[in-house]
Amino acid sequence: KIILDRRVQRPGRPFSLIFDFSGARLPCLRVSATLEAREIVLPRIARPDAVGFLSAAAPVPANREFKRVHGEYAEEVLHAAFAHATFVLPADVTGTFSTDAVAVRWAIHFVFYTAVCDDDEGEGGGGGGGG
Repeated sequence: KIILDRRVQRPGRPFSLIFDFSGARLPCLRVSATLEAREIVLPRIARPDAVGFLSAAAPVPANREFKRVHGEYAEEVLHAAFAHATFVLPADVTGTFSTDAVAVRWAIHFVFYTAVCDDDEGEGGGGGGGG
């Protein structure tokens, strides 16, 4: 479970995340998180060529997306019941918005590294050979 200290974040202010592993079904070995802003230029604005003109034969371009990382966190959490991360939104950033041409979206990207238990070893682990 991930707990955010408040729903609305403000530029220039820190905010915290708490990772609660107490009810996890799989053991988590490591967790990482990145605070990122994604600037998206929509297809009708994005230009596929360097000159800036679309030719009649040119395919419709996909969204052009630019990602900027504003904070990173990583921690080894094996045998931990909880972990804590703090991020700060830069004071001079633009919040999430969208128009018919561009969009800015803020997100926290999480990666959880887990261990997989073999059914043969069961909860006792150890796999010490049979015979």
